[in-house]
Amino acid sequence: MNKSEDIIKDMQKGLIAWIKFNKEDRILYVGYETDSIAEYLKSIYDRGDVKSVCFCSMDEINMRTKNEVFFDAIISVSDIERANNPILFLEKLREKLNAHGRLYLGANNRLGIRYFCGDRDKYTGRNFDGIENYRRYAVKSEDVLSGRMYDKNELITMLDRSGIAKHKIYSVFPKLEFPSMLFADGYVPNEELNNRVFPMYDCPDTIFLEEEYLYKDLIENGMFHVMANAFLIECVNDAESDFNNVQHVTMSLDRGKQDALCTVVYNNQIVEKKAVFEEGVGRLKELIENSAILKKKGISVVEAVLKDNLYSMPFIEAESALSYLRRLAHCGQSEFISGMDKFYDVIMKSSDVFNKIVNGKDVKYFEKGFIDLVPLNSFYVNGKFVFYDQEFYIDECPVSVLVVRFIDLVYGGFFETERLVPREYFFKRYGVLEEVEYARFMEHKFLERLRKEKELAVFHNKYRRNPEVVNANRQRMNYSEEEYQRKFVDIFRNLGDRKLILFGSGAFTKRFIAMYGKSYEIACILDNNKSRWGQKLEGYEIKSPEYLKELSKEDYKVLICIKSYVSVAKQLESMGITDYGIFDTSRSYAKPAYRQEGIDTRTDLSVKAAQSQQSQESGTETKKKYHIGYVAGVFDMFHTGHVRLLQRAKELCDYLIVGVVSDEDCYRQKNKYPVISCEDRVEVVKACRYADQVEALPTGFGGIRDAYKMFQFDVQFSGDDHGDDGSWLAEKEYLNKHGADIVFFDYTKGISSTEIRERL
Repeated sequence: MNKSEDIIKDMQKGLIAWIKFNKEDRILYVGYETDSIAEYLKSIYDRGDVKSVCFCSMDEINMRTKNEVFFDAIISVSDIERANNPILFLEKLREKLNAHGRLYLGANNRLGIRYFCGDRDKYTGRNFDGIENYRRYAVKSEDVLSGRMYDKNELITMLDRSGIAKHKIYSVFPKLEFPSMLFADGYVPNEELNNRVFPMYDCPDTIFLEEEYLYKDLIENGMFHVMANAFLIECVNDAESDFNNVQHVTMSLDRGKQDALCTVVYNNQIVEKKAVFEEGVGRLKELIENSAILKKKGISVVEAVLKDNLYSMPFIEAESALSYLRRLAHCGQSEFISGMDKFYDVIMKSSDVFNKIVNGKDVKYFEKGFIDLVPLNSFYVNGKFVFYDQEFYIDECPVSVLVVRFIDLVYGGFFETERLVPREYFFKRYGVLEEVEYARFMEHKFLERLRKEKELAVFHNKYRRNPEVVNANRQRMNYSEEEYQRKFVDIFRNLGDRKLILFGSGAFTKRFIAMYGKSYEIACILDNNKSRWGQKLEGYEIKSPEYLKELSKEDYKVLICIKSYVSVAKQLESMGITDYGIFDTSRSYAKPAYRQEGIDTRTDLSVKAAQSQQSQESGTETKKKYHIGYVAGVFDMFHTGHVRLLQRAKELCDYLIVGVVSDEDCYRQKNKYPVISCEDRVEVVKACRYADQVEALPTGFGGIRDAYKMFQFDVQFSGDDHGDDGSWLAEKEYLNKHGADIVFFDYTKGISSTEIRERL
């Protein structure tokens, strides 16, 4: 089992890892011994935490034996959904419990919010079947369900009819198989869940809503528990028995064994953290130590103790700092700025600051940067910010990392705040404007390591939604099939020799220019912002939309490059312009040609392919495996390793495109600029006979997916073996899905740009 598979199995254990079993407990798990939950139960048995653990299938539950064994706890996950007679199944489980036994029943919710956001039913593979109670599914006699989901009321009714004495329901998010949060029925979360829960789906490609931004409204309207994605139901066999006095559980089992913790909030106003695995006990000790460090610096922290490897602190009944600051934003500019300043002052007190010259710039650093010293991990109590869960710090951390992280969290997903006071105002106010991109990169790298993003890249690719796809799905619902095809898909329809004019001068326009600027001739850019008129973006002049009145409608085609395009579409239509396109960043649009220095290299490629075919037929050349190949790199101080990489790539394809990483992206990736400028590196690579086409990659668009959209190649070559790297495996899956491939070469030993730099 590789590391990612190990983490994924650990995540599934979270459904029961928080439960306190007794040493005399006999436990029955309905399922296979190889299941993740079964593995967890075996591990606590091996530690001596329970008396025995048994396993059986659903079919075996229905078999009665003379020597009947009764259990203190039975765990069954999703079995009720596959049972032919759910009530009978529950009766059999109840009969196998002892007098004070407990049944833990995991079940999906057919009215879960994820299904209203577009996820497909796990049993039918179609949208909305469960929501409609499967009334449209069984059209034919052969349409037999392998299982079905139930809603909360249906589950309660079945429990009552089966004779279960009492039950307590926990709402599960984001997914039954991979839980990260549990909430007891009736418990109202007092934190911003949109920053805590990462939604997961069986079919991310059909999602059209951002689920986490719906939680707040569901809570305020009393619908949060009814529309939970799943339930864990604790049942007791004796009306006199009490339930676990648990209100809320948060799990971090996706972080690996060292950081796999369960945080449990109890009815008695106590919060406990426990390490799910022995490797995590050290992290609890660090929590205590870090709190002591911050307290010495004058930072208010929630008091906590560590005893018998359990971290305990009081439950704070207060507003989160994040909610408080966002609420201030609606009170007015001065109140909001004052609150932000107050939090900034706390950050600056948290550690000693020193200056360091980086790339010729004087940069402020913290000796210890407490990366989680943010409003997400803080309460606002009696006029003070009180912090908790300060598990991590970064030695010699740029001050900008904490400041930018704090500002971004306050603004995240709330556009009204941006309209009140643009976040750039605070970047300037706190002196971090020039360091924003690098600070975000540093934060990303930290969170990437903590959350095991690379190891879990393939997993996330499978279960997490793509924001671009969500946006595209949402737009598709607003149009008829013909309208959508014309406006979003065939965006270059009727272009011909007409001028291509882009509307918008933001991120979407930059992306279009980066992706398609070499393939389509852009006349100019339009924008409604008067302050931008006369300026240039990527070399193209920005003009007023009134410029269109100077042209004949037959002379141009407008392409809207704005995420919130509706008002611009209406504006164009009010001007009598109906033949416009809307740029969809999730799509890969066809290109008429690759233009490079005025040469139509697509035509050149066709000629080369024909020549190659003739050579193969005459026996003078071996047929190559791929048609268009692509390789990317910095290619700093071009050396023999680079030559060998391009040579091996060219041996496998008819036409080789080489992407050269920009100076800025090189700095973001390696925290250092290349010795040779991008412009010069491009010229050097062009001189290599193995490269058919060399392109400077636009800053911020050097990833595999962006490159595929730009060049639509058949194969990407990599000069190092990343075969076991989860993030590369995820990119490989993406390419395979689009009919392309990726090939890894062994790294050329003994030579590299880094080694040459060190010699110099």
